[in-house]
Amino acid sequence: MRGFDRLYPQPGGESALQQLLAQLAALRPYDLEETRRSEYKQLTPRWHDWKVVRTACARCAVVLFDGLAATANLPASRPRARGRSARE
Repeated sequence: MRGFDRLYPQPGGESALQQLLAQLAALRPYDLEETRRSEYKQLTPRWHDWKVVRTACARCAVVLFDGLAATANLPASRPRARGRSARE
């Protein structure tokens, strides 16, 4: 993921990776009310629930951030409880 900014340069030098993480963590689709997820590209029923989609994207943002923080020796986004793995 470190090469993401190089692959997707932004005007003004903003970080495309930072923008991706922010958007995954706080989704704001413009067509949420108009889209019928039950009919959209044969999604499995699990993904019809917007809360499930939002939670999954937020978890992806945390995992990506924590992975990047670990390679840069930065603190993780949240402390982990003892005995729990990063996947829980």
